[in-house]
Amino acid sequence: SASAPASASASAAVATAAADAAAAARWGRSIVQPNRSYAALGLGQAMVDLAARVDDKFINELGLADVRGGRKVIDAAFKSDVLAKLDDYAGVEVSAGGSLSNTLVALSRLGEANDLLQFANGEHVDV
Repeated sequence: SASAPASASASAAVATAAADAAAAARWGRSIVQPNRSYAALGLGQAMVDLAARVDDKFINELGLADVRGGRKVIDAAFKSDVLAKLDDYAGVEVSAGGSLSNTLVALSRLGEANDLLQFANGEHVDV
């Protein structure tokens, strides 16, 4: 998991995470070990989560008051708007994310052997 410095902007943090994922994909780094038995193998996109402390004004300006504590699927334009507005906030944290990654972490904490293959910057992937 990667972390952006407190002074880094949200868009810079995303760019760094995307560059890391693209480099791993470009060099074909494989994490799957051939002669190992797995309880689960996840295949999915390289995803990152951004976390930042924001005020109610920020939430309301984005029209997200009704989603507080929940989840919302957004499009690329909305994502760009949020990232631009997050640039004014310090302490944006970047970490590995996505439900697949989180599920595999939970399985490993339960003692199950698992691994994850992630894809970055492909025909159907936009990091």
